Amino acid sequence: MLELPGLRRGLIVPIPSSRHLPPRPVKPNHFVVRGTASPVKKPGLSLTERACLATMAAVAAKRIAVQHGEKLPDEYACRIPKTDSEILNFFLSFLAHQGLKDVPVFVNGGYVRDLLLGKEPDDLDLTLCLRDCPEEVTVAALLDEMKGYVESRPELGITEFKNATILSNESKDKQLDTFKAHFTNQDGVKTEVDVMPTIGEEKYSEDNRIPERDQRGLPEEDALRRDLTIGALLLRVQRSAGSDALEYELFDFYGGVDDICKGMLRSPCPVNKTVDEVAEIVLRTDEEKELAKILKIEALPPEEAVQILWWSKVLIDDPLRICRAFRFAAKFKFELHPAFWMAVPFALEPLRTKVAGSRKFTEYHKIGGYGFKACSDFFELAFSRTFGPGEGSLRLASAL
Repeated sequence: MLELPGLRRGLIVPIPSSRHLPPRPVKPNHFVVRGTASPVKKPGLSLTERACLATMAAVAAKRIAVQHGEKLPDEYACRIPKTDSEILNFFLSFLAHQGLKDVPVFVNGGYVRDLLLGKEPDDLDLTLCLRDCPEEVTVAALLDEMKGYVESRPELGITEFKNATILSNESKDKQLDTFKAHFTNQDGVKTEVDVMPTIGEEKYSEDNRIPERDQRGLPEEDALRRDLTIGALLLRVQRSAGSDALEYELFDFYGGVDDICKGMLRSPCPVNKTVDEVAEIVLRTDEEKELAKILKIEALPPEEAVQILWWSKVLIDDPLRICRAFRFAAKFKFELHPAFWMAVPFALEPLRTKVAGSRKFTEYHKIGGYGFKACSDFFELAFSRTFGPGEGSLRLASAL
């Protein structure tokens, strides 16, 4: 069966200058992580490289030196590429120019996860919390003003800006305020950034994967709609007090840091709702209510029941997330939380009927890119693993 252990203690993570590193895995106890007595010392390395080595050691030892509400330590922030820092600095300056300096700006998703895993991140995604702004202040309206600001402030390092998003008519009808912004810096480096507001409640129809969204949501609501806790992490970008330097505050509302340390894949779930409240939100049809009874979810401890029910909502709303969960398990060698197999039965039919085969194939292709074992393990799960009512009468293969 599938073996998905957590992070290996010999994990090799790239650092800014690999010429100084031996080609063998780094042993965690050779370097100091949080709580030890002396700093990392290795001849010939810069301070930045030493900090990144400390991060690598922490990852290998399954420790992360930052928690919810804390400032991101330099050993993690050092991995943010210069081009991304320029864009973040530009965004803060632009918002201040618009009279919106108090609007929270967040880096989100896999970017934050990769930083905490000791990797150099890519795919910069930003969310702006516009909850307290006038109704006319939207992401679209702000980006319309950005080109002129780029031209007026060349000293900020951005030389060109383009908003290249093309939305379907259906997306426009549902007022999806989501854009792909393209920035070019003084070195000619082009960076694509997804920009959107913090999203509150999402409502899906029975036959469509594009949700109707509350675009004045709270950060914790935006994080709750993500499919996995390790992708629900946020970094608020701010200027240091009395300085133009950037600093980052971690927001981890649903235990993503702990799950990274455990090597566990799990969906976020509400922390302040009862089982009955979640069931009322999630179980929309008679068939779903009957399935919940058959699986005896109501007899489980409340925390487990809420986890299963909410994960089933996450999967029903976007069934492709079933395939994404397998991809991330293969990519990071993380385990799937047991609640996954209790939630999947609710989403098998939506996966079969709501998701185009080409979208599924893209996920399978990515799994195959992680090697033969990842691919064979996935097919073993798809065709051999049984789950669901009774002794397990369901298999994934019928919906893939």
